[in-house]
Amino acid sequence: MGDEFDDLEERLEELGICAYRQRAGQLVLSRQPGVVWPDRGNSFWICRLGEDWYVCTWSPYYYRVPASVGVLDVADAFVDVGDSAQYRVPDELVDRFGLVETVHSEFDRLWDAAQAAE
Repeated sequence: MGDEFDDLEERLEELGICAYRQRAGQLVLSRQPGVVWPDRGNSFWICRLGEDWYVCTWSPYYYRVPASVGVLDVADAFVDVGDSAQYRVPDELVDRFGLVETVHSEFDRLWDAAQAAE
């Protein structure tokens, strides 16, 4: 049985984005092969909660990706930002993709509900 990441992983590889599953529902992305290091390029993670995709930084900040935008388009643009893990998604990318910052408590509620459903 597959999961929400099966369809993405081949396309990520085509884009030159390395990915690994850190825990259930969490796919870590970077250009680094293997486990990511915070000072060797940007890294972040994505997840799907309900019908929505989220791009998440390690700080943590959470951004809902609008249904009209592909999560891979956001990932491809964000992965090359900076030479270390980014605290937040830059305003330029938030504006370009219409990302919606989600407060911690709301994200945690959605995450917990998704984890309980598995």
